[in-house]
Amino acid sequence: MKQNLLSRALRSLRLGLHPDLLRLYIRNHNIDWWYYGIIFLSFVGAKLYLYGLNIPIKDIFIFVALNITSFIALFMLREDYRTWIKDKRAVRKKRGVIVFKIALLRCMFLVPWLVFLFFPLESEIFYLHLLGYCFIFCAISVYASVSSPYWPLLIIDIGILVLFSLFMMLLNGDVAEAVYAQGIVCAFAVACFFTSLRNNSAAKKFITNENALKKAAQEAAESSKAKADFLAVMSHEIRTPMTGVMGMVDFLKETKLTKDQEQCLDTITQCSKTLLNTINDVLDISKIEAGQMAISPIDFDFKGMMKGVEKTFETMAAAKGIGFEVALDDDVPHFIHADPNRIQQVLLNLTNNAIKFTDSGSVTISVSYDKVIRVEVKDTGIGISPQQQTKLFQKFSQVDGSISRKYGGTGLGLYIAQSLVETMGGRIGFDSVYESGSTFWFELPYLAPQAEAGSLNAINADEDQYTAMRVLLVDDNALNRQIISKYLGKHHTVSVAQNGWEAIDLVEKEPFDIILMDLQMPNLDGFETTMKIKRISKKSERIPILAMSANVLEKDMIKCKQVGMLDHIAKPIDQMQMFNTIEKYAANASPDVVPDRPKDKPETSEKPETPYENDTITAMIEQLGEEYVHTFLQDSNTAILELESEIEKNLKDGDCEAASFSTHNMVSLLGNIGFIQSAHVAQSIEKLCKDEALAQARSTYTLMQEALHKELAQLQQAYDL
Repeated sequence: MKQNLLSRALRSLRLGLHPDLLRLYIRNHNIDWWYYGIIFLSFVGAKLYLYGLNIPIKDIFIFVALNITSFIALFMLREDYRTWIKDKRAVRKKRGVIVFKIALLRCMFLVPWLVFLFFPLESEIFYLHLLGYCFIFCAISVYASVSSPYWPLLIIDIGILVLFSLFMMLLNGDVAEAVYAQGIVCAFAVACFFTSLRNNSAAKKFITNENALKKAAQEAAESSKAKADFLAVMSHEIRTPMTGVMGMVDFLKETKLTKDQEQCLDTITQCSKTLLNTINDVLDISKIEAGQMAISPIDFDFKGMMKGVEKTFETMAAAKGIGFEVALDDDVPHFIHADPNRIQQVLLNLTNNAIKFTDSGSVTISVSYDKVIRVEVKDTGIGISPQQQTKLFQKFSQVDGSISRKYGGTGLGLYIAQSLVETMGGRIGFDSVYESGSTFWFELPYLAPQAEAGSLNAINADEDQYTAMRVLLVDDNALNRQIISKYLGKHHTVSVAQNGWEAIDLVEKEPFDIILMDLQMPNLDGFETTMKIKRISKKSERIPILAMSANVLEKDMIKCKQVGMLDHIAKPIDQMQMFNTIEKYAANASPDVVPDRPKDKPETSEKPETPYENDTITAMIEQLGEEYVHTFLQDSNTAILELESEIEKNLKDGDCEAASFSTHNMVSLLGNIGFIQSAHVAQSIEKLCKDEALAQARSTYTLMQEALHKELAQLQQAYDL
């Protein structure tokens, strides 16, 4: 029992010496000097008014010296307090030194005041010391209150006053009232001390709880980060093979299948899409909770995006036997500055829900504009009862358990949609009548496009709509340089560089209005090349440099901005997107630039006939001529076969870095000739190689090889390659 009491007492004693309690004491005493000045002047004025100075001339100098000492000690304390408040480490490591210094300076600060208030010390008249006793009573109350967190200094602060009071009692022992006054002072000091110990106990609990809360908050933050990291990694690890699975299913659908096999593949496709949507939803939730949901606004064709949404859901609605319509008011702006991916994500979520919960009738998307863009998704579905409406827009929540069983879903979609809309500065809501349908709507602030109207209206316009510029194209792939420079030549004067060093050499010799920079190049990649170009001269520093790459992850986009790239053009190249992106920087163009227009472009505007369906090759023939395209396809066929052998060798040797580089080049080549599915699978192989998932990369490559040979055989037969 005694040991338990002793250990508890020692534990309480150690806790009472906690450095955070010392910091709390310092904060309590860290008040402005003029507070003390007002108190000092008040007592001095009261003493002079009531008793006069009563100080011999010979003691005036002592009086002045004492008070100067007091204020020096005060200023020294103030500076030390400020330092210690900022420097937590010093308070932890040098507690003994700090306590001693505070005690010494407080003695220097308090004693001169006390001496002055009790002058003349030789007086035997009690009332002449009454003001001094008043000060001691006040000081004991104040110091017991503000000094209570740290009991060693509490003892010192009260002890100075009590000891001085006892000294006065001994000095005025022949005055009867002095004994009673000192007794009252001591009793009051004892009462204040024990009251302050209770305050000290409360302060200890506060510090303990605060530290526990800090620790819990830190653990929660670490747990949240670990969860977010885990979800990100798992999502990536699952999505990569899922991409390969879905790509291979698409290839299998193009082969001869029995009805049973078609049904099996349809089931696999549906399950894959459901799984992928769930993975994406969970990853989005983790990003939202971590505050990492990025919004990337750009100028884009809003009406064009709505047409894409209409095409996406027409088939789905028709399969359920319900009507579907997209209605845009005439005053809806054609172009806006916003994040098209996030807007589309919200719209697809709401529309998918509307079709899913509507068994008869129709679904209508209405878009209007009146200072804000308002999108409404109206359905004639099951509706939502008033009791169930409170559950909407909550994580993992659906209005009824039977909904999840019948229709599926994670209950995350509306929560994600709400978070995205609010992040974009808008608002979202709904109106619903049970068993009659629902209308979900969201509003977004309208932001005008940042590019000039001419560049945006260039879509479907004539060639002269674009500003002629001197363009430097930097790409290590010969076929990429060939086809992209051919496209660029319709509107611009084009120079090409096959690597970073060649690009730097050209920039030093020739003036350029804009540079298109491939990111993955041997020896000197696009990032390093950009930095070196920026350092050549002040003029080169101002040249807009645009990244041009098949796949740019978020970390790559951040790195692009860090090195000075202003924009990004995705491969395979979409001509309209490329020209409109370049046109944003038309203000940088030099006058009198004559574009290198292709001379072999066919004069007819009719769509040419092609041996087999391939929109990319058809558009290429229409713009560049059949003779040029035939030569380009021959070169592409040869390059693809060479790259195929190179990738196979790299994968066989286990060289993931080389295989990743080769498949990156393959993605561009396949995209150039419209082999989109093969390009997606090649992109999956590239990611697997970057993650050093060699076994998965090899198996995915085998599947890609079979599908690619089939597509190449069709191409070779159609164009006699």
